[in-house]
Amino acid sequence: MEQKKPILFDKFTPVNYRYQKIMYCKKCGRYTSIENITCPKCGHNNLITMDKHNERAVKMRSQADLLIMLALFFVSIIVARSKYEIALSIGAGVFFTIILILIHKKYMESEKALNLYKIFTNSFQDIKQGLDMDEAKALKKMKDTNFKQAYEDLREIGVLLQDDRIKENKLLCLSNFVLRKDEDLELDSLILSYYSPILVNYIDEVLKLNRTLVRRNVIDYIIKYEGYILQMKNGQDILGNVAGAAVNSKQNIILYKDFIMRYIDVLPKDRIVRLHNITRDSNLKELNDIYAETREVIDYRFGTDNDIKKIMY
Repeated sequence: MEQKKPILFDKFTPVNYRYQKIMYCKKCGRYTSIENITCPKCGHNNLITMDKHNERAVKMRSQADLLIMLALFFVSIIVARSKYEIALSIGAGVFFTIILILIHKKYMESEKALNLYKIFTNSFQDIKQGLDMDEAKALKKMKDTNFKQAYEDLREIGVLLQDDRIKENKLLCLSNFVLRKDEDLELDSLILSYYSPILVNYIDEVLKLNRTLVRRNVIDYIIKYEGYILQMKNGQDILGNVAGAAVNSKQNIILYKDFIMRYIDVLPKDRIVRLHNITRDSNLKELNDIYAETREVIDYRFGTDNDIKKIMY
């Protein structure tokens, strides 16, 4: 087995909406999720964000409406038979042009939302084809052992395609590296719909670096496949670490009380102290049993620890 390598990933840019990860080429119409300087298909420097692509389309439509209005304005002047009709045409043309501009300005955001829906409806297959091509290139990088670039590409694609295939490939890439605490580690977005020892080991690694990333969907996954995890070489330790992460809040202790109690004997010292303090101060009857169990475990595991005694008595 090859030794894991230390790595520093490029900064990941989060977005408010998933579609904002899509780029559009003004030259060839290619869609891509990989933020490049040049288009991966035609090679031209014509990539723009989906928001800019949408705004551009809406502005072109507004300009077309304005041109039609101006054309009607000039036609009305040409067919006018008197100065009065010419003046009336000019006045009407100016009035309706201003009204049209004000209407477009007032409803611009609504027009953008509607046009964005039309883009996704009419260009769904083109967008999917672009993302499939991005994924194929990422898999090629994996085969060439360029796991860093492959992961970074899959990370961008994964914002849009949140299926098990993408998640599994990201985990395979990540398994080649030594994780760092100062990285933007992802976890929620990697939870699979099936048991994977690669994911379980990754959860354990992330937990040791940043326990706050272990949220309820992660704990639910671990509990769902608890039996499989117990068969792993370090399975009980992993389950104990996850149970320790569940002690972060009183709500979690109530929700996962049975799970925590199953691994209370292997909880790290700081976790069992936190469990003791939360259950002691909660005044909730449903936590009385875990509070009593916690005191017993502390007695036989840390009975000679003076720091623990100060907390308990």
